[in-house]
Amino acid sequence: MEPSTSSTMFKPNSPTTQKRKLKEGRMTVAVMGRACVGKTAILNQYIHKMFSDRYVVTVGDKHEKVVNVDGRQIEVEIMDTPGGYCFEYGRRQAVINADVFVLVYSVEEILSFQRVLELRESIFEKRGKQMPMVIVQMKTDIRKDKWFKDCESLHGLIPDGLQHPHFQVSAQGGSDMSVIFEEVVRLKLSDAKQPVKERRCSSLERIQRVLKGQQIWF
Repeated sequence: MEPSTSSTMFKPNSPTTQKRKLKEGRMTVAVMGRACVGKTAILNQYIHKMFSDRYVVTVGDKHEKVVNVDGRQIEVEIMDTPGGYCFEYGRRQAVINADVFVLVYSVEEILSFQRVLELRESIFEKRGKQMPMVIVQMKTDIRKDKWFKDCESLHGLIPDGLQHPHFQVSAQGGSDMSVIFEEVVRLKLSDAKQPVKERRCSSLERIQRVLKGQQIWF
């Protein structure tokens, strides 16, 4: 049974706490997304340089890694958050405790991209639109006829339409996952206090059309 969820339990980290962590060279990254999109596979490739096609349900694992960014060493705690809807408590804890976010979807499933958009809005609602995040398109080694319709176009649309860096990776293909975590740490160090840039309507509208074309709305 999950703990009770009173409003006081979900009070986000204060700006003072975040500043202290940064001053001490520490940061918390939450990796989030729908179940089975490959979140744990990303971390296994990043931390252990290995890939396994065996699926194990994640219930909220944590990892530690030193990330070198622009001459600074940052001790990063990585939260591998569960994707199943029965683990809502763990996701809420990640949203309120993380300093930055890595949102993951799979080329196989349009609903996983919709979930990324839902998580993004939830983070903005609870933490503000200044929260740094990157979006990751996973399982790009899969044959492109298995990708959801217009999936490939999102790589060019997301940076303009949503104003977040976008990465295309494959754990099975041995992609260098370090670029994802270096970038999201860099965003926190350099851009945490800057407001989100104005979204470009043309790109945002094209992202909406990708979803509406498959009767998915956001």
